[in-house]
Amino acid sequence: MEKELPPAIKFIQTTGIEKELLDIYRELRRELQKAGFKEEQLTSISEAPVTVWHAHGKLLQKFEDIKKLVTKYGLDYNPLGPYTEVIFAEINKEIPLD
Repeated sequence: MEKELPPAIKFIQTTGIEKELLDIYRELRRELQKAGFKEEQLTSISEAPVTVWHAHGKLLQKFEDIKKLVTKYGLDYNPLGPYTEVIFAEINKEIPLD
């Protein structure tokens, strides 16, 4: 039997917020790829093209927006971290940095 998803994850999936988040993460990966970054460099980036910083800022803002929205509805934001790690790992395979 499949484990039931936490309410916050169901919420972002059904409202379309998840798609927006994944689109922004894909944009960031593509910009990193275009700039020639390697996976191992991502732990500490001090210089990058403005397009990378722009996509990074959009991603951070989307996470902040999601956090505010799910807490507004009384949902626990914490399950979203591990969940996004899993779905972002799939995008990392789709848009590799090597």
